[in-house]
Amino acid sequence: MTAKVLPPSVFPTAAPMHSPPQVIENRYIDDDKLVEICKERFGAGNYRLKFKLRKWYLSAPCWLDDETIEQCEMEYL
Repeated sequence: MTAKVLPPSVFPTAAPMHSPPQVIENRYIDDDKLVEICKERFGAGNYRLKFKLRKWYLSAPCWLDDETIEQCEMEYL
């Protein structure tokens, strides 16, 4: 028995693959620095930041690495 192969026009459009939001603990994060880095890295409108229950939620094409997140931390003298 052979399987039927449907022509490409019959297949439904695949949903885009999205990773879950990155959760960034609010460990002395400077809001302005975080927004600026996201704008530089992803471009305006290509990411979404949400602050809820003392955590940042970043929805973007990729996650920020730890080194980049450290650049967003407040500087204390």
